[in-house]
Amino acid sequence: MVGHGRDIQFWTACWFGEEPLANRFPNLFCLESCKHVAVADRLVEENGVFRFRARWKRRPNSTCEVRELQEIAGALSDVSFGTGQDYWVWKLNASGSFTVNSMRRLVQKVRSSDLGTGFQWNSWAPIKVNFLAWRLSLDRIPTLMALARRQVNLESTICRFCGEMDESADHLFVGCGFTQVVWDFVARWCNIRPFYALDVKDLVNMHMHVNGPRKWQKAYYTVILTTIWSIWKCRNEVIFNQKELKTERLIEEIRTLSYLWVRNRSKSLGLTWGNWSVFDLSCMVS
Repeated sequence: MVGHGRDIQFWTACWFGEEPLANRFPNLFCLESCKHVAVADRLVEENGVFRFRARWKRRPNSTCEVRELQEIAGALSDVSFGTGQDYWVWKLNASGSFTVNSMRRLVQKVRSSDLGTGFQWNSWAPIKVNFLAWRLSLDRIPTLMALARRQVNLESTICRFCGEMDESADHLFVGCGFTQVVWDFVARWCNIRPFYALDVKDLVNMHMHVNGPRKWQKAYYTVILTTIWSIWKCRNEVIFNQKELKTERLIEEIRTLSYLWVRNRSKSLGLTWGNWSVFDLSCMVS
């Protein structure tokens, strides 16, 4: 925001409109003899009105230059200076002051709009868990089939869980018999209808179809993200560490991790392990 106009760059700062004047009037900017000049040096007050006064390398004479000169003179005729020093204004906050929270909301909005899949980030789950689910929704995780498409030499692309089908993202998280057992448990535990997902995008959007308060939906979503994380972690342990595949251990990990994340990140201090083990979310109504 312009005060006395001596600390703001006339051409290169974004002080008038949504972009610098150098971008709006590129032909005039090329003719400017001093490109890093202050606002007060180019706007001169005459009879209460500010006039544009430039120092050209040569006079504007082409059609484009004359047109830009007329446009900038007309636009700047309505400019008025403030009082005191020039200062910055943060547009993302009504007070005009920068806040970390407003920046965080902007980053989340940009992330979500850039995904193109309707993916929603969940603050109750760790960033690494959100990131895995986001990459999964874009089919960007290194399953065996994905590695084969990238010309990586593999002994086999068969799923290590069921040993029947090639390991694609949709098979691993939706179609595999082992993971279907896990999702059936999650549905029974959370007292919701069984998961009928056709692909991984259906999984990350499943919470949107759950009835109940917003906090309940977020808790369900946390469980879904935790399940995705635990399935992928279990898959890696089977492949790289030759660990034995045990459904009971995976299910217990899902319940434990999701409880810890919801309990510590949702600020629902009344949530106990007893409530969570039967998925009683009545303490989260308020």
